Amino acid sequence: MSTRVPSEQSLKAPNMKHESEDNVSPSDHHHHFSWLFRPLKDAPKSSRGRRYGFSQTDSDDHLHFNPDNSQSQDSLSLIELSTRRKLTHKARKKAKHIIHSVNFGDRDFATQWMQDSFNDIAISYPMIDKLVGMVVSKQTRAMVRAIIKTANEFGQGFRVTGFQLLKAALFIQKFYETLPPAPVSRPVQDIALIDDACHYFGYALIAYGWRGLYYLGAYAQYMRGFKDRRSNRMAIIRYLQLNPEDLLGYEYALRKGASFQPSYFIAIDRSRKSIMLSIRGTWSLYDAITDLVCEYRPWKKGLVHSGMLASAQWFYTSIIPQIFRYISHHHKELDRFIITGHSLGGGTAGLLTMMVADQIDQLREIANNPLFDLHCYNYAPTAACSEDLAKQYEQFIHSFICHDDIVGRLSYGSAMKLKELILDTISTYNTLGGFRKVCTQ
Repeated sequence: MSTRVPSEQSLKAPNMKHESEDNVSPSDHHHHFSWLFRPLKDAPKSSRGRRYGFSQTDSDDHLHFNPDNSQSQDSLSLIELSTRRKLTHKARKKAKHIIHSVNFGDRDFATQWMQDSFNDIAISYPMIDKLVGMVVSKQTRAMVRAIIKTANEFGQGFRVTGFQLLKAALFIQKFYETLPPAPVSRPVQDIALIDDACHYFGYALIAYGWRGLYYLGAYAQYMRGFKDRRSNRMAIIRYLQLNPEDLLGYEYALRKGASFQPSYFIAIDRSRKSIMLSIRGTWSLYDAITDLVCEYRPWKKGLVHSGMLASAQWFYTSIIPQIFRYISHHHKELDRFIITGHSLGGGTAGLLTMMVADQIDQLREIANNPLFDLHCYNYAPTAACSEDLAKQYEQFIHSFICHDDIVGRLSYGSAMKLKELILDTISTYNTLGGFRKVCTQ
């Protein structure tokens, strides 16, 4: 639903205070902004992030584009690289035991489910399936099978010409224009919510890295040379004005078998005393395939987008344990765990928040804070779950959709309903004597 911003007179005073630039001394402010203009060699990767097992992978950040990056893997000795890998592996092993839930323990359930469900595709198209299997991983092959099956199901009984489709679309459009507009949500009256939503939107936006900033045009050019450096890490640091040590982890690379693994970053937001997980929206081919694996899957007595559920599952088993462990060791400086994302990242973030919300008591226990907050801010999220699930977890999730944006409304179910409506329209005007007769009468 759309959200209307109220007038200033209708806004309530915020129930909590955030730090602002007005409270920062000139010297601190200058130090904070100085990171925007320092070379990469003065902005080392977060050692604290490595200690807690967070990945720090950016395939764009290498010496060819960043000659001053003295911390690149090319310049590190084999001993240093081995030590770092051992440290990260040890930290991840420790983090694995911090979540006691067994509800989401099968990290490969989505791939296995697709392999079991789509064997009929391999039988129907053996040559195509064999050729695909020769050039892609098993996970990608299973995803291709899922897409073929979904396309076949959508196409069943849908044998219409382009002209018939156009005529039906004109009727449907004319019909919907006669209906009253859908009611928007109630005006937001809490200025703190608006302030938080605007603040966290920056984290969702910068998850697209330097390539995403390229599309901002002149607005992004104050970050000197980000296009030339091609470093997602430095784009995040400069856009959010972070201390490099507070960018704990990130993954921007085409990882082997990276199905259902969107790019992301984890950072500390000092101004809000929050640990942030920002999930990137659709950008790569793998992301697009995740969008297309859209068949519904039963989950928590509701229905969810199967591809996004698989992505949320990967985050829950691979990333959330490290975040929980970090919170347990730094609970004095943190009051919030915020998950955010845009588009595909927003849908995945919402489902992941539902998983973490089931562990909210444990999260507050390890944070030693009964009021520790978990919240998700989604921007133009995809339709990822059924309405009953959305209502069940509405206290943890806020989603913001711009007016008539189709992304938040498009799903496998809505596409099937549109297909049925088109077929019914064609059948009806044929029964009534044809398109021209219906239009004239």
